[in-house]
Amino acid sequence: MSLLFITTDTTGTDPKTARLVRLTWLLTTKDGEILDQGHNLVRPNGYPIPQEAVAMHGITTYTAMLEGRDLKNILSDFVTFGLIHAGMLIAHGLDFEKQVILKELSTFFGEGILDMFANLPGTCTQEITLKFCSPNDEGCTKNPSLKELYEVFFRKPLPPEIAGIFPTATLARCYFEMRKRQIIPAP
Repeated sequence: MSLLFITTDTTGTDPKTARLVRLTWLLTTKDGEILDQGHNLVRPNGYPIPQEAVAMHGITTYTAMLEGRDLKNILSDFVTFGLIHAGMLIAHGLDFEKQVILKELSTFFGEGILDMFANLPGTCTQEITLKFCSPNDEGCTKNPSLKELYEVFFRKPLPPEIAGIFPTATLARCYFEMRKRQIIPAP
C-alpha cells in the first residue's frame, strides 16, 4: 500500500473559501521508501494572497505570480503521480487539507477523481497526537502544530528550512515515528 502525505499553504483558514498557495506531497511505500514527490507554488490567477496568510507562510502574491505554476497543471501532476497510486492519505489537519484540495480538484476534474480523493482512507497526525502536547494556560490541551509534534518526538528544534518538500518530509517522519512507537498501527 502506498501512503500519500500532503501539506498545503493557503490564502486563509476557512476551508470553504481558502485557495491553494502551495501544495506539497510525498508518495511512499508503507515502509517509508519515497516513490514520488511534488512541491509547487500556485500562481494565484484571479485572487490575492492576503497579508494574514503571508504572515503565516511567507509566500506573497508577487512571489507566487513569479515562481508559481498553473493550478490545473499542479493538480494534474498530483492526481497522476500521487493520488491514483495512493492507498492512504496522511495529513496534519486532514479535514482542512482534504476540503481545500477537494474544492480545487472540483474545478478541473470529474466525479471519478473527486470520489477517489474524497473516499481515500486517511490519518490525521494532528488529532491522533493531541495527548502529546502540554495543556495551555487555561488547562486545555490544543492540537499540536507539526513543528510542536516534531519537537516532542525528536527532542530537538525543527530545522528552520521549511521551504520545499520539507514540511511533507517532516510529516512523514512524524508519522513513521508514531508507527515505531505503536501510537498507530501499520496500514
